[in-house]
Formats: sequence, structure tokens, C-alpha cells
Amino acid sequence: MHALYVNRKFLPAELRSPLWREAIVLLSVVFFGFFFCQALPSIIGQFTQGG
Repeated sequence: MHALYVNRKFLPAELRSPLWREAIVLLSVVFFGFFFCQALPSIIGQFTQGG
């Protein structure tokens, strides 16, 4: 997400990736973020229960 912001804000228009590629990156962040949020309780449980 931060890379998208930085690229949009600081790169000149000629060097920016097309909007459709940024949309794909954003969809990927949402997709993998969903699975991360699903796995997070299990990961936290392993640390709090000692293994």
C-alpha cells in the first residue's frame, strides 16, 4: 500500500505504472490481507499458549 502511495505522489507521470496495474496490486493486498486476518488468531494463539 505504501509503495502505491509513494509511486503516485513522487514519480513523474511518465514513470508511473498504469492505473489498471495499481488496481491489481490493491486487489492483491485485499485478497492476501483477508487470509492474513483469518490466520492471525491462530498465530497469536500459538505464541500465547507456548507452542
